[in-house]
Amino acid sequence: MHVAKVYTGGPFDQFGCNIDRDDTVQIGQQEIVGTGIWVGDISAGRNCVRDDRWAVVNTSKHFHAELVGVPAIRLKSSPHYLKLQRDGLLSFNMVDAEARYYNMLGPQAFVDALDFVDTWRGVRSILINCDRGTSRSPTVALLYASKRLGIIPDASFAEARSAFRELYPAYQPAGIGNFVAMHWATIN
Repeated sequence: MHVAKVYTGGPFDQFGCNIDRDDTVQIGQQEIVGTGIWVGDISAGRNCVRDDRWAVVNTSKHFHAELVGVPAIRLKSSPHYLKLQRDGLLSFNMVDAEARYYNMLGPQAFVDALDFVDTWRGVRSILINCDRGTSRSPTVALLYASKRLGIIPDASFAEARSAFRELYPAYQPAGIGNFVAMHWATIN
């Protein structure tokens, strides 16, 4: 059963986020239907972060550096090297790499992301973005769908991944999938 809506094309509205007349997001974003949670790419993040109708969870290193206000090469010297949080924004310095690269953030970063979505869901639409919308951001959406909403299985990452691919066929987790699988029981 495919229950996601995908929108492409359409003009930018005055807020910088592509919004259709029925408040559906466009261009490279997909809603997990009925949840108010959207998965998108870096362009979606850049657009929606400027719109106060949206709360954004960013999982792109490059966009994280932009949000922190430093070049990516200088990010390590920032107090917000790993995480930046402000009204309606939670941003992580994540790269789409092997599982070991997520150890600096640890499982708590994923719990923080789920708590952030809990805080803003129902208040604003939620966008979870990474660079391409295929690995990091859908993994956070998978965790929320499983651990907080219970709309997909939560017995194991493998079961959740299989069910989530029905909702989000573009899901292709890289190392983040392995990291989440190893820490499945501690991310709630």
